[in-house]
Amino acid sequence: MYHQPIDALIEEYIEDLGLNHTSIVNKADISELISGYEKGKALGNLIWDKESIIGAAGFLCSTAEDMLKYAQSQFDSNNKVTRLCHMKHAEYQRGKGLPLDIGLCWILIPDLDISFHSGGTRCFASILCIDTKREVAAVILSNCYMEEIINLCIGQVRELSK
Repeated sequence: MYHQPIDALIEEYIEDLGLNHTSIVNKADISELISGYEKGKALGNLIWDKESIIGAAGFLCSTAEDMLKYAQSQFDSNNKVTRLCHMKHAEYQRGKGLPLDIGLCWILIPDLDISFHSGGTRCFASILCIDTKREVAAVILSNCYMEEIINLCIGQVRELSK
C-alpha cells in the first residue's frame, strides 16, 4: 500500500508531527546513548535492527518534550486514525486490578479513560499516558524499568484530569 520500508514511513511521520528531537537509532549510534540499569547493574541498551519484526518497537529515541508533542496529536478527535488507535481491539487483562484493553499502539484503561504505552524494555521505561477526553498527558523517562513508574504516570494523568 505505501511501498516504503517502515523506517521511511516512521521518519516521514516524525517530520510531519514536528518531532525534532525524535529519531531512529541504529546500533552504530548506541555508544552515544545512556545506559539502562536493572537492580543497580548497567545493562547498556537494547536496540533491535530495523529489519527485525519488532524493530520499529525498539529503535526510536525521543525526548519528553517530543513525546508530549506526540500526545497533543492524539487529542485530535476528528482524525480517523487517532480515533482508531484509542478504540478497543482486544481484551488484554481481566481479573486482578484494572481491566486493560489493547488499542493500536496503546494499552487502554477503559474505567479511567486513559491510554498509555510504557515502551518498557528490560532496563528502560518511557511511559506516555494520555486522557484524550480531558486532553491531559504525562510522560516519564527512566533508565531503569519498574512497574511502579507506569503506575506513577497513570496517577499523574488521573490527578491532572480532575
